[in-house]
Parts: sequence; structure tokens; C-alpha cells
Amino acid sequence: MRKPLVALSLSLAASWAAAQVTLPYTFKPGMPAKAAEINADLQALATAINGLNARVQKLEGTITAADLAGTYAVNQFQTEIGGNPGARVAAYTGRGTLTLAANGTGTLKGNTEVGSQLNLPSLSRSTRNHPQPQESFKWSYASGALTIWGMPATVVAGGRLLVITTAGTDDGTNAIVLLTRLK
Repeated sequence: MRKPLVALSLSLAASWAAAQVTLPYTFKPGMPAKAAEINADLQALATAINGLNARVQKLEGTITAADLAGTYAVNQFQTEIGGNPGARVAAYTGRGTLTLAANGTGTLKGNTEVGSQLNLPSLSRSTRNHPQPQESFKWSYASGALTIWGMPATVVAGGRLLVITTAGTDDGTNAIVLLTRLK
């Protein structure tokens, strides 16, 4: 009774984990189960489950600075409402590539701001297509807090998405920057 139950349990576990793990042994009805083969299948399942647990922990926020090192696509959305002098209302977007190096340095390159500005009181409109120079900066991650350019950033989905928001009360500039992991 015990051998068929073990074989059935392994068979069910194997079908559940088929997308994640390949079991070294396949058991068929009437085939005697050997302890070494069962143990090998159980070890393969345990390894797959432990790997999944580690991935889930990262998604739940158990990450380190090394997990954040990599290359991100930058998508920036910015608005400006400025008073006198230089009264204006503007909206821009920006795209580029940001790299966080494991040593705490980073670079932003290929960032181009594109948008429009309404100048007041003349109501003249100007457009902006402004490539930004490559920029180097420092970043850090400690105790669950990420800082880029000296600004706090929110870590989402285990570091696959980073979000920076700014509200410039002195100049009326507000921005949200979405950094999406590429590599």
C-alpha cells in the first residue's frame, strides 16, 4: 500500500511542477519504486520549490543592493507651472537608459525630453526636443530604502520596477520617473 501511495504522490507532484522542474525518474504502474530514485525525485522537487521561494521573497521585498544593479528603461513624465517671471505651463516626457552599477554609481544616457510649453501672458507656445547629456550619479540601497540622485525611490516587484516622484514647490515642477528593468 505504501509504494503505490508514494508513486501516486510523486506523480501528482511531478505533474504540478512539470513547468518548473524535470524529475530524473518516471514511475509507471506496477514498476517497483527504489528508495534512491524516489529520493532523487524528491530532491529535484525540493530544489525547485526552494528556487521558487527565493523568487517569491524577492518579489515581496527581500532584496539587496546587488539585486538592483542592472539596466533600466527610463520613462519620465513631467509638468511645470511657473509664476512670474517666466510664467508658463508645460508638459514633457523623457526616455533614456539608466544603469545602476554594483559599486553604487550609476549613469543616465540617451535621455531626451520632448514636450510643449505655453508661455504666459503672451499665450505663445513652444516645443521642446532636448537631448540631455549623459549624467553620472551615486545610488544606495540600505534597510529597504533606495536613493537615486539623492531622491527616495520606491522599489516594486522585486526591483523590476523603480518609481521616483518629485514635487518642486519652489519652481512648480512635478515629475514621475518609471524605471523598468531591462537586464
